[in-house]
Amino acid sequence: MTDAATASTSTTYHGTLDMSATVPFGGVTYCAYSITLRQIDVTVTMRPSGEVTGSMVQALNVEATVGSCPYPPAAPSIANYSLDSAKITPTGSMLQLAGAAANSPKVALTIDTSPNGSGLQANMSFQRTDQTGELMWTVKPTLLLAPTK
Repeated sequence: MTDAATASTSTTYHGTLDMSATVPFGGVTYCAYSITLRQIDVTVTMRPSGEVTGSMVQALNVEATVGSCPYPPAAPSIANYSLDSAKITPTGSMLQLAGAAANSPKVALTIDTSPNGSGLQANMSFQRTDQTGELMWTVKPTLLLAPTK
């Protein structure tokens, strides 16, 4: 099969989520903060075999101070991610996405996809990697992705 024929048989799935659950972090040695991911936008392109050939994610990181603190939270920032690797699993696909160099904070993103009707369910895990201990956080939103026409 030619690359053009393969591309024409691939399906692109897309979904958005206004905002994730708010996740607290810090608060023991440091000030207490929270992170909420907003405007999450996910695209996954897949061949009929289940092989993932592309994925892009964008999210707006919004930190807030919980209670009083002399140190402000990080300013809101847009983070972009693109497919780094994917493998087929017994229930769908496991994707690892690489964050853009400009992303702040640094985050490892994985997506576990599974079929859901004519679309996909995307169980996502955003894990902060540029901090450790109580300043590290993990946000785990779930989105439904629909085939685009």
